[in-house]
Amino acid sequence: MKKVPVTFLFLLFISCALCSALNTVKVKMSGGSRPVEAVEGMVVVKFKSPAPAVQVGLLHNSIGASPSGTIPEINWTAVKLPKGMTVEQGIEFYKNDPLVEDVVPNVIYKTFSTVPNDSFVSIQYGLRTINAFSAWDIEKGFSNKTTIAVIDTGVYGSHSDLYSKIDSNSSRFDSDGNRVNEFPSADICGHGTQVAGIVAAASNNNYGMSGVSWGSQILSLRVFENCVGADEVSISSAVVYAVQQAGYGRVVINLSAGYPPDPGCTGLASSYVNYAVSNGVPFIAAAGNNEIMECPAKLAGAIAVGAVDSSDNVPDFSGKGAELDLVAPGVDVFTTSSEGGFTGSATGTSFAAPHAAGAAALILSALPSATTQQVRDALEQSAKDILTAGKDNSSGWGRLDAYAALSYALGISSSQVTAPQAQAEVKITAFPNPFKPSEHTYLLLDVPIKFLPDDSFKLRIFNQEGELVRTLKSLSWDGKNDAGQKAASGIYIFLLENRTDRAKGKVVLIR
Repeated sequence: MKKVPVTFLFLLFISCALCSALNTVKVKMSGGSRPVEAVEGMVVVKFKSPAPAVQVGLLHNSIGASPSGTIPEINWTAVKLPKGMTVEQGIEFYKNDPLVEDVVPNVIYKTFSTVPNDSFVSIQYGLRTINAFSAWDIEKGFSNKTTIAVIDTGVYGSHSDLYSKIDSNSSRFDSDGNRVNEFPSADICGHGTQVAGIVAAASNNNYGMSGVSWGSQILSLRVFENCVGADEVSISSAVVYAVQQAGYGRVVINLSAGYPPDPGCTGLASSYVNYAVSNGVPFIAAAGNNEIMECPAKLAGAIAVGAVDSSDNVPDFSGKGAELDLVAPGVDVFTTSSEGGFTGSATGTSFAAPHAAGAAALILSALPSATTQQVRDALEQSAKDILTAGKDNSSGWGRLDAYAALSYALGISSSQVTAPQAQAEVKITAFPNPFKPSEHTYLLLDVPIKFLPDDSFKLRIFNQEGELVRTLKSLSWDGKNDAGQKAASGIYIFLLENRTDRAKGKVVLIR
């Protein structure tokens, strides 16, 4: 297979006002074999705590440097170096001072997407691949409020399938960590709009496409000042801002960008990932398009997502390594376009990650008390093996299965339930489904006239092990067993019988 290039090719003309230049340089990292791209004339410093402000100020003044922005939640400060001082010289100066714990360049992140020369593919195979349709039988994302922070190039907020989903606190960040509200949100390069459509496009609205999480809102956090790359200070500030949005319900972060770990991820990257995870925010990161695991996906706190195609093949470009957690559709994915329409050619781990972010949001909507570790476990332990059994370096724990992940998180079986079989292939439906006794008094069955109760009518309800839970003579269920005790969360099969016919159906009960 031909290797897909890492560089994101843009075929759109971007206005100069939106693509103001961010001057960058190549910086040789200690212990690394190749230079990294970073913001010119800037370093990011972590001072030991407590570090007296007066002494810190004197340290800056001694070389004519000035702090340009701080991220106090993770204790990092962006510092502008004096004219003529290189980034390497700045790092050398600060790292030798006893007040300093760590100092890094303001590394530039690249998006993990490609524009292949394949024909337009207008099919959402990704939803079928991750078993989203069955997942929606359990949860569509409306049970409890969730927000997905898309840290990217921005989102085209006027798109017909996105405008109702964009949060009004969407923002952009600069290399000093400053935030400016940006609503309606804008996308300067097209990448973020494609990510947003996958994760949570408006669904069941008789138009366009469906996102993985129907009910989630999208918080667009633009960290790209141009189409070349995004700096680490902007990304760190966006992460902190997303985590602090308590009014948004449970938050999931999606970052489909990164940089090569040579020699490793910076301390700043570790700080913002750990800050998110320790505050209950799952951090979903694209693995990268250069065959290796890139930063920050490589970090232990991130949930690293690689790509598969429509046949569950892992493409050559997808990031691989021991840190990979799972894979999801990332080749010719159908999604929203920043031109207002749709595209069927979104390719890269950038578009695999939002499938997992959407699934994480579904889990948190159904189970808002879930910890970040429980979300991780649900995604990993329910993933479908596509190469070897268990974990491997090319597919992680396997390919994302949103239905199995939800079932795992809720403690129910995602396998076919074994129960007495109906004599005919007659299926009936239940409302509401899923059934939540805390919100609904009864589960009601919609049945053909021939199944209306008579003296021979019997409704039996079985649990996932095929054990009889309840026998009824009516078409409603209160969620209790024959002993009057509350039935546990799970998948239940109901079997209807009368003198001449039998039929069955399925319902998910969520406590």
